[in-house]
Amino acid sequence: IRMKTMKLIPILFLCLVSCNKGTNSNGYPTYSLEDLSAINLQMSLPLDSFVSEMNVIPLETQDYSLIDNVDLLRESENYLFVYSEKNGSFYRFDKQGKYLGKIGARGQGPEEFIGIKQIELDNGQQEIYVMDYMGRKMKIYSFEGKFLRAFPLPENLAYTNFTLIPEQKTIYYVSSQNSICPDVLEYEIPTGKFTQLSKHEREMGKGEFFFGQTFFAETNSSLYMYHYYNDTVYQIKDNKLTPDHLLVLGERIVPWEDLGPELLTDPKPRIKKIQINKMASLKDYICIFYSVMGYKGISRKDFMCIYKPGEDSFHPHANLTSRHFLNIANGLPFNTGFQGKSILCAILPQYLSEDILQKYHIDEEDNPVIIQYILK
Repeated sequence: IRMKTMKLIPILFLCLVSCNKGTNSNGYPTYSLEDLSAINLQMSLPLDSFVSEMNVIPLETQDYSLIDNVDLLRESENYLFVYSEKNGSFYRFDKQGKYLGKIGARGQGPEEFIGIKQIELDNGQQEIYVMDYMGRKMKIYSFEGKFLRAFPLPENLAYTNFTLIPEQKTIYYVSSQNSICPDVLEYEIPTGKFTQLSKHEREMGKGEFFFGQTFFAETNSSLYMYHYYNDTVYQIKDNKLTPDHLLVLGERIVPWEDLGPELLTDPKPRIKKIQINKMASLKDYICIFYSVMGYKGISRKDFMCIYKPGEDSFHPHANLTSRHFLNIANGLPFNTGFQGKSILCAILPQYLSEDILQKYHIDEEDNPVIIQYILK
């Protein structure tokens, strides 16, 4: 297994060498996605052990609120916020799915955005932080949709993701970089001060496109960060990246030298490689949503692995099934909801059962439907 270390500022140097199953030589728990034969497509975990209630929320369908696809979904105590990249619109709905209006608009004006890359909520202040990557600004709106203020994104690098820690008035920015470590910056909102926690060690080559994405997940107890080209999953605490455990892709990782547009467009890929799509939390569990290119003759197949950091239980793929609720299966991604008390899935009506469509008076041509699961 090829292990990779991240250069940290302050330096936390670890010699991550080949490891035994379960732990590496330094004693860090190790979870591996490299062995595709370990995937059991029928693997099922009881959704009922996590969930106490399920709500089906059809998003109101009108000419002014048509949504092709839900790219970003956030939940506050009273609202659902939905961004559709194809529509270029950022919508606000109440918790029954009633359309309440749009937030901002696509454009280059001071209160507009060119394209939204990420959204985070400050529920205490009832503010929405919108990363306008192409506009190079962080724009803040009220929950009612009023533009409040803006400030520039970090300069010089492609910072394409962030997470907001409202109680600490802190933003953590990460860059898109095909490197062992991304650039990680801590930004103090009140002072505008930046502190660099890690720095990239290579420049992207000619013809490469961004593939080394970085993801955050906040469980009940910790904030975790994972970067595609580094096996280490870090905790962010005390203004440091602290190694916590390893998520190993091994030979399933896409090498830098293979990156190119044909990688994702080849209808019959010859290499069984893994692309990480999303990271989310389910109480104290971490869920990794990923695709395997060329899995058993299929160009791309989606999976969800689930594990609790520090424990032996690791499932390279699992369906969350229930007799009472709609299953979360086949790698369907979900979002962590308000204060970690719920998870939400956005589903197109054509993928719902006829019983659900009839019960909630949903037409197959309607807007996506939000499934809200209330956690125990």
